[in-house]
Amino acid sequence: MSRATLTITLAVFIFAAVGASSAAQAAENIVGTVMRVSDGDTIWVTDAAHLRHKVRLQDIDAPESSQPFGSESTARMKELVYGKMVRITSDGHDMYGRVLGVVWLNGEDINLKMVREGMAWVYQYSTNACYIDAQSVARTERCGLWGTKAPMNPFEWRKRRKRAGKARPLPTSDISVASAPGCRGFFLWQIDCPLIHMVEYQT
Repeated sequence: MSRATLTITLAVFIFAAVGASSAAQAAENIVGTVMRVSDGDTIWVTDAAHLRHKVRLQDIDAPESSQPFGSESTARMKELVYGKMVRITSDGHDMYGRVLGVVWLNGEDINLKMVREGMAWVYQYSTNACYIDAQSVARTERCGLWGTKAPMNPFEWRKRRKRAGKARPLPTSDISVASAPGCRGFFLWQIDCPLIHMVEYQT
């Protein structure tokens, strides 16, 4: 075997090994006890090594805590998994570092169960046909949130809240004013919010 052939063979072998290692790291299989339920689609799991994992249930989107039916969704998730041993199958993490995965309890897909009972929506961009079908059934049967008046997708709820927050004027009772020598303006900031405006004035 020539030196060039040997070099190429080794390069291919190393590339394949690195790829297999990365795939193994990306796919996780976590087994542990649910120690906390943040809401209807986020839980905390502690494994046998006492490592805590923040898990975001993949492909579903539960109502926010401040959103109508948010408390009911959270309560149902607690009823289903809190204090119980679960298995998480995951292919990776989201942009916030949370484990994205499916929660399994005694062989049952809890993500799917939440959707089927009308306790969560299928995530806005999910293409999971099984979950989408389950949501259609829940909607037809008016299960959970589908039995409420004008249910709103949490994705749309968050978007509207974000827009409303940007447009909300600062209450004058919570505003402090200051100016600096030599500045053609003054600063406004809200006392309990890190929001600062620079307002110029004519001299």
